Amino acid sequence: VILKQLIKHLPVLERPRENALKIGIKNLSDSELLAIILKTGYQNTSAIELSNQLLKEIGSLYQISDLSIENLSKYKGISNVKAITILAAIELGRRSTYCSNNKEKIKNALDIYEYAKNRFKNIYQEHLLVIFLNNQNEIIKDEIIFKGSINESLFHPREIFKKAIDYLAVKIILIHNHPSGSIKPSLNDDEFTVKMINTGKMLGIYVLDHLIIGDGYYSYYDHKNEWF
Repeated sequence: VILKQLIKHLPVLERPRENALKIGIKNLSDSELLAIILKTGYQNTSAIELSNQLLKEIGSLYQISDLSIENLSKYKGISNVKAITILAAIELGRRSTYCSNNKEKIKNALDIYEYAKNRFKNIYQEHLLVIFLNNQNEIIKDEIIFKGSINESLFHPREIFKKAIDYLAVKIILIHNHPSGSIKPSLNDDEFTVKMINTGKMLGIYVLDHLIIGDGYYSYYDHKNEWF
């Protein structure tokens, strides 16, 4: 008998529904959102593990959305019903993104701060939020990409720019918090910013700004305009 491991049997920290209640749907990873849709895994594989496997094998939600029901259901643990549910959820998200003619638009660093500040309340670890924009500086999507101290030697820009390509973004904004409250940039912050700006120029996906949020905010664009 194949035992389907339910999400409720996972340790609390691995339960995406509990995480959604705690930190909000927008702050969940792609794998957590996919696990909520999947509900169950297979045998000794949880829904979270199954979603991670899918994203690793296929590449991204964008690439999953390009698959047919038949092709998606060929992956282990994915029935026709699950394939239909996944693709329907992705299509619903796509339609909700593009049905509005009143997308939020970013004009300056204060706009960025006002947009993002509440996302960092009561968070005691560094998080990197990336806002993906179209050519009119309208927000396509935002996503928490990384959790932990930003170290240029450990973090590679491809993780961000791959998502920008998936979302058809032509501009991005970087935002991360300093749990200490200090908004003074560190050397790692500087190195990471320069690397992202230079990589973006080569790819034609431009970094508009990098904000540090703490007790107030620090805008790299406002302080080091020449870098951009």
